[in-house]
Amino acid sequence: MRTAAFAFPALLVLLQISTVTKMSDRALDGLKGPAKHVFEESSPLSNGSSVAGDARCRRGTWIYDPQGRLTSKSDYPGIHCEEEIKEDYTYDKDGNRHEVHDASRASGISLGPGPPTARRDFVHKRTFDSDQEGRKIVSDYTYSSVGTLVDLSIHVYDTQNRLLESRSLDMQKRVTGRKTFSYLDNARFPTGSTSFGQDAKPYSRATYADYELNAQGDWIKRTEITERQGGSKSKRFLYRTIDYY
Repeated sequence: MRTAAFAFPALLVLLQISTVTKMSDRALDGLKGPAKHVFEESSPLSNGSSVAGDARCRRGTWIYDPQGRLTSKSDYPGIHCEEEIKEDYTYDKDGNRHEVHDASRASGISLGPGPPTARRDFVHKRTFDSDQEGRKIVSDYTYSSVGTLVDLSIHVYDTQNRLLESRSLDMQKRVTGRKTFSYLDNARFPTGSTSFGQDAKPYSRATYADYELNAQGDWIKRTEITERQGGSKSKRFLYRTIDYY
């Protein structure tokens, strides 16, 4: 198993100006087929066995247009995943993504910048670069309606377009979070991930296994085991229902 991890300063040094083939949101999300609608659910496993426990809990919804651009995304917080944080997207002539963030159905919980229950407009701009090893560097900048940078995330993909690392940065471009992914040889899907906090220390590790694929080659079920700092451990099934164009 190989784990992708490298220092952020080194990443900046390695970046070089080059012509990089752009990828759609759908491709960046690791989908192979022309997905239109992706709905993800989870179900905990009872007593660490292979038997699902409680009813499935919805985790997320992603909707893409025929060009593979993300047009809507929903997250579902709440004890029973009954709440919703939704983002709707449109695109301008330059390809920049405009977001309407709505957390009004999430009891004051927000997964994005801005007041929790506010309906706010944001603009996302994306750049594609590469480093000397041929890895693709995708930077996502989020600006407020008045042009202030409110969020920055950097994603690193290998030559097989597999996600190796994601970093979140604040407005001063200080790293606030980081997640790395590991793969077994040339496998398309990750076997695990490690999440790091602002102090650069790992706080959770996840293992992914038992992938089930559909006819398009996208995974529709996998087992996920997460170990957190302090010793707690959880195991669950993840399910995806995918509709295609």
